Amino acid sequence: MRLAVLQKDFQKALTTSSRFVSTRAQLPVLSNILLQAKGTKLTLTATNLELSITTSVGAKVEEGGEIAVPARAITDLVSSLADEHIDLSSEGEELVVETMKFSGKLLGMNTSDFPQTLREGSEGFRVKPGLLQTALREVLFATSSDDTRPVLTGVLFLVHSEKLTFVSSDGVRLSQKQIPVSGSLSEENLIVPKNVLVEVMKVFSGESDVLVSYSSDNSQVVFTQEETVVVSRVIEGEYPNFEKIIPKNPIAVCRVNREEFLGGIRTASVFARDASSIVVLSVEKREMTISSESQTVGSQSLSIDASLEGEPVSLSYNYKYIEEFLNCLKGEEVTMEFTNGTTAGMFKDSGDDALLHLIMPVKS
Repeated sequence: MRLAVLQKDFQKALTTSSRFVSTRAQLPVLSNILLQAKGTKLTLTATNLELSITTSVGAKVEEGGEIAVPARAITDLVSSLADEHIDLSSEGEELVVETMKFSGKLLGMNTSDFPQTLREGSEGFRVKPGLLQTALREVLFATSSDDTRPVLTGVLFLVHSEKLTFVSSDGVRLSQKQIPVSGSLSEENLIVPKNVLVEVMKVFSGESDVLVSYSSDNSQVVFTQEETVVVSRVIEGEYPNFEKIIPKNPIAVCRVNREEFLGGIRTASVFARDASSIVVLSVEKREMTISSESQTVGSQSLSIDASLEGEPVSLSYNYKYIEEFLNCLKGEEVTMEFTNGTTAGMFKDSGDDALLHLIMPVKS
């Protein structure tokens, strides 16, 4: 293998790929990045067996070949080099790295030990990266961290009629967001791990569509944008029937300014941190009162302007759940629909009809 590559392109690809390696001592090959030179490209592949990335950068390839090298060493080395161009060549299981003022050798590994990774899926759909990032930001925070219920540690993808619906829940709250998609639109239902989607948000940007496809047995999901491919296992299991918990026929519909509501929640949180994070929302015709109290801090009551259709209500919630939802909104107004003290409250963004959030009240 012998080639020349731009330092800034190589560094960017290495920095991205290095996040996908594993540090498990029993499989040392997984701490490596596979470098493959062919045609006019240098392709980098990294995997931890559950998640993998393949990305390519332009290169002047004199001789094709491949080698696996330690991710941390090659990333740190290339990041430290100031030269515009880097020459790479392989000598057995060593990678020679050279610039105008530097020459070094990195010990590599036999590529036959490197796991095979999926490079493309079958049918799928296309989505704008900006829409994908926004939607994921609006649902990821509601996933569960409880590994005893694996399906809730991921986000449900539902594809139907040129729409992709994301659903996440931790059993106490639920977020649902719909975005338009295009392409081959056979109905699909799969659960993608949260940690994978966090990386997807970091990796994919720009204007080019992201292609989302699947392996032939639907055990893996593939995200592709130009020269970059991220592949992940999906979570096996059946997602709970979330539609049946979406409340119908509310007894009260309340609208408030988002910034005022968020400010009130933050003020109330000072007095709620030592009291199971509980705040009480009391809504009447023209105002909402946000109250909280703690045996160690004290108590408070704060009112903000509100409009109410229906009956006055008073319900308790975990302020952290409300605050996290409000932080991801863009609209000026929040609409809340309340049914009773045992049914989830429905929270909506006035600027986004495609977003729905549910939070269970705390029993008084």
